[in-house]
Amino acid sequence: MTSADDDLPDLGPRFELRRRLARGGQAEVFEAEDRERDQRCAVKLLAGELPEEHLERFRREVELAEALGGHPGIVAIYAAGLSPEGRPYCAMELVLGETFDDQIDEGRATLRGGVQALIDVSHALTHAHGRGVIHRDVKPANVLLDAEGRARLTDFGVSKALGNEGLTQTGQALGSPCYMAPEQVSDSKRVDARTDVYGLGACLYQLLTRYRPFERPSVMEVLRAVVEEDVIPPAERDPEADPELSALCLRALAKDPDRRPQTVEAFAGELRAWLEAHPPALPKDERYGQTLAGKYTLLERLGRGGFGAVYRARQEVDGREVAIKLLHPRWAGTPEARRRFLREVAAAQAFVHKSAVQVRDYGSEEDGTLYLTMDLAPGETLRALLRREGRLAPADVLALARQVLDALVEAQAAGIVHRDLKPENLMVAGSPSGPQVRILDFGIAKAIDEVRGGAEEGITKTGTALGTLRYMSPEQAAGDPVDGRSDLYALSTVLYECLAGRPPLEASTAQGYLWKLATAEPPPLGPLCPTAPRQLLVAIEQNLAKAREQRHPDARAFRQALSGLTLTPSATRSEGASPAPQVTASGSLVRPESKPAEGNPLDVLLGGDPRPAPPWPLFVAIPLVLLALLVALDPLGWRAAAPPPLPTGALELTLLGPAEGSVGSPLEVTGRVRGAAVLRVLLDGREVAGELLQGVPTGFRFSVEVPSGAHSLEVVAESDAGRETISRAVEGIPAPEARVTLTIVSPQEGAWVAQPEVEVRGQLVPPLPGQVQLGELSQEVGEDGAFKARVPLAEGLNQIPIRVHPSGGAPLEQRWTLTVHYDPTPPEIEFEDPPVGLTTPASRVLFRGQVRNATSLWIDGEAVALKRGAFDTSRPLALGDNVFELRLADDTGGELRLSRVVKRIPDIEEPPPWTPEGMTQRGGSFFNAKDGYELVYVPPTGFDMGRNHTADQAPRRRVRLPRPLFVGKYEVTWGQYRAFCAATGRAEPSPRITLDSARSFEPSPQHPVYNVSHEDARAYAAWAGLRLLTEAEWEAVAGGVRNYVYPWGPELPDPGVVVANTAPTGAGWAVVHDDGYPFPTPVGSFPAGASLPYGLYDMAGNVHEWVADRYAEGYDPKDLNDPQGPQTGGLRVFRGGSWQDPLRECDLHTRRAAEPTFKHDHLGFRLCVSGR
Repeated sequence: MTSADDDLPDLGPRFELRRRLARGGQAEVFEAEDRERDQRCAVKLLAGELPEEHLERFRREVELAEALGGHPGIVAIYAAGLSPEGRPYCAMELVLGETFDDQIDEGRATLRGGVQALIDVSHALTHAHGRGVIHRDVKPANVLLDAEGRARLTDFGVSKALGNEGLTQTGQALGSPCYMAPEQVSDSKRVDARTDVYGLGACLYQLLTRYRPFERPSVMEVLRAVVEEDVIPPAERDPEADPELSALCLRALAKDPDRRPQTVEAFAGELRAWLEAHPPALPKDERYGQTLAGKYTLLERLGRGGFGAVYRARQEVDGREVAIKLLHPRWAGTPEARRRFLREVAAAQAFVHKSAVQVRDYGSEEDGTLYLTMDLAPGETLRALLRREGRLAPADVLALARQVLDALVEAQAAGIVHRDLKPENLMVAGSPSGPQVRILDFGIAKAIDEVRGGAEEGITKTGTALGTLRYMSPEQAAGDPVDGRSDLYALSTVLYECLAGRPPLEASTAQGYLWKLATAEPPPLGPLCPTAPRQLLVAIEQNLAKAREQRHPDARAFRQALSGLTLTPSATRSEGASPAPQVTASGSLVRPESKPAEGNPLDVLLGGDPRPAPPWPLFVAIPLVLLALLVALDPLGWRAAAPPPLPTGALELTLLGPAEGSVGSPLEVTGRVRGAAVLRVLLDGREVAGELLQGVPTGFRFSVEVPSGAHSLEVVAESDAGRETISRAVEGIPAPEARVTLTIVSPQEGAWVAQPEVEVRGQLVPPLPGQVQLGELSQEVGEDGAFKARVPLAEGLNQIPIRVHPSGGAPLEQRWTLTVHYDPTPPEIEFEDPPVGLTTPASRVLFRGQVRNATSLWIDGEAVALKRGAFDTSRPLALGDNVFELRLADDTGGELRLSRVVKRIPDIEEPPPWTPEGMTQRGGSFFNAKDGYELVYVPPTGFDMGRNHTADQAPRRRVRLPRPLFVGKYEVTWGQYRAFCAATGRAEPSPRITLDSARSFEPSPQHPVYNVSHEDARAYAAWAGLRLLTEAEWEAVAGGVRNYVYPWGPELPDPGVVVANTAPTGAGWAVVHDDGYPFPTPVGSFPAGASLPYGLYDMAGNVHEWVADRYAEGYDPKDLNDPQGPQTGGLRVFRGGSWQDPLRECDLHTRRAAEPTFKHDHLGFRLCVSGR
């Protein structure tokens, strides 16, 4: 467990260090905030004084960016520089997740999931091998599984260049001993790409057996075994190990490289073949084999989601296979809902296009089940393709865009918005002419006319942000009405991801993503995909505008913007995918030849101890480098240690950005150069940037201000051997306009007002002296950039043009428009019993009142019946805050929107019918007079106890707790227990905890008591007039009444949220969930982990808690009313996890047991008393 960091180093204005993640002899790693990018990152900072060879290795690690570039399966460094103290550093991605090693060791890795992870790693290695780099340290600890389950390869720090034999020091066997190939130990000159195949085989071995290939007491014994001994076959480690994978594993671990699969792609191909031959076991589904509507036999469930499930089915009339979607019961709860569904699907069925999967049939069963039938599309989803390839070639992206837009043109003409365009809903089938695309899920589309016309809302109702958040337009995420431009935003997000290998916006939480969706702009596509034509990039970026008015008006206009582009599609792989290495007739790998201008001299990139690297928190990866990180390398003074002079004539210049025709100011000039003595950047023939290089290969980046208008940008590399020049036509915009953002604070866009004028308030960022013109009015801008003006309105729609006039200059070319509706008789609503700020334990809330000047009323998008303007309806309430969105409309299009918040409290917040003897009530708690113990009231309840995961937690069954309870809010403390010992003469337990000679602990009176037996706990309870909880009572109040897995909810908390005092589980735990305590904590230290709905503290972690029950393996299925557990048995149960357990093991179902005399420093207790 970590403690607070003191005196964090200063890296200058860009990077603010937040906490130290890891520390070694040569470097430290920190979590940091990148102020320039407004994101978290990791920073590796070298020690102040290191030998020159270590600096050289670090420099070469940075230079590896030239060889590897970006790949979605490799974690990237993206910036480097010197601290004010002169210490070199580099910044890299911060990856949240877990290592493959942790997942395997903790028994949570599935065979299929592990195989897929190794396929992902193979793709990353293929990319590296295709660029002449081998990893040499492939192991599960260097494979990160991110939040979405994708495998990312890390730690290329011991990489070696293929074909550069003389660059690896003789006899230096870098790597992790248990995973090292024999040639790494005996002859490092024989290391080639097949060495990484051996590493993949070692990972597969660990996945199959949970053992490392060679485990010995010392490193020397491991190295000797690697060279001399045969690995124990997986079947001898685990008789159930899959025989096909075991055979592949043993071939990959062959001593002779010629007997292994010769490429990592060949290894991955065999894994893919295994996955295809072993499809996942079908989950039990009572619908399998059923006949639907007398026409379709359900064969297999293909997937399920919020709307329902999709099945592969056979059409009985002709035997043809189709896809059938069965709608979730909540979408079919009323006849009205069924009518709306059938009306919407009829609209989708009427839409026919070759690029859309067509709805063929629809209907409802007698039991009310709604279904629709669609074509069964061939190929794979675009998501699967991107997972495999990382990104697509611009030609393939253009072909995909045109096919989808063709379908959208027809859909919009039919009045349909898809609302859920994403890679998972695009099926891609390869062909010689390029990818063939079909769109799925027009079945949830929304008829545009209904949104415009104010008809009854359908399943995809306004106000509900249905779809996938990452691909939603801002208006859809906000729950506002959408039109076809929302689909253009989603499609552009997909196209951006296809070109860049990453989505336009990224965040670790949904809340963070929504914030970025509202405020942040995506990085320009040009530098991320410099080979894509500007026409394609501009069209995509235009449709990522936050304001829909700034996008293309419809799909036809978007398609027109792409007209005239001619690119040759690739039928098989993306432009960025690595070429498959060649193989000789004998099956040996042919190493790619390095041209003189391409041979980057790579040596060992990370210095020091060849033992496995420590598992850094948050899985900080030090490996692959984006080219842009080299901007800061020149000041480091490393070029004095240049490699040998290049051959005469080896001058090479590559310009990555800006693209031809780029518009903006400043523009980033990025690229790489080799063999140049001088590099210069010229704008219209005038030098604006440059540096002396002395022949050292490097990357470069300059920021160049471009005045308004068209200009010629040149990058020139010069040496004694000659001169290389690359030119770009660029265009600048006025400097103020490039940076000015105008925000209208009020009114909201599209607002309806009842007055003939409106006060417009806004803000310019940064403040720009001058005036803002709103229609015919002009208003001075304040020093803080704020302005306000009262603008007269005409009845109906008002579109107020806004322009900015800087002092002493021409008006900015940027223009804004504010839309306001003036309605002198706007809709009004009056509640008879308005639910404003209402708090109630009721399960429903009543809306009753009268509307005026309105013809329609909706609550959360559902139409409410009006009788002479009166309404009377109710809505269900969930526990907690319920937000209801109300909308009124009149015949002219005028509307009123308002929200009402109703909080439902659990019945337990009602006072109990009586107070137990010896207790006093203060606020919502009850205090035991004997010991001051605080308890909360729990009414009688019932819940589903247990789970069927393991025998001792089964069977899951419904139990009833008929008596009210008063349950301890906290565990019994040392202060309370010592008072009991003083009063009764009972011996105190030992308070001291000692971990080692340097770490020991003495509790305070507020710490939970521990080192107490079950007998001790019962004695204290008898003295205090209380008792231990039964297992059923404990599980109920720990979250069981809500069917939770943990006291706070159904799953582990988000990263950074600390809910309990628990033990680390692997690399990254100490940063993600560190509680700051190496021992037990004072009770109640983690309110975020309090059990719901009763607010009991430390039900997970801190100390285990004795309960009253004897232990038996499993529960009595007949013991359902106030279960008391078995009547016989020697062991007693304790629950809840402790400070010595991993967080995931502190769930409310796990049971442990011990003799009633057992004592331990992780074991305490909690008490209760029964009510009546």
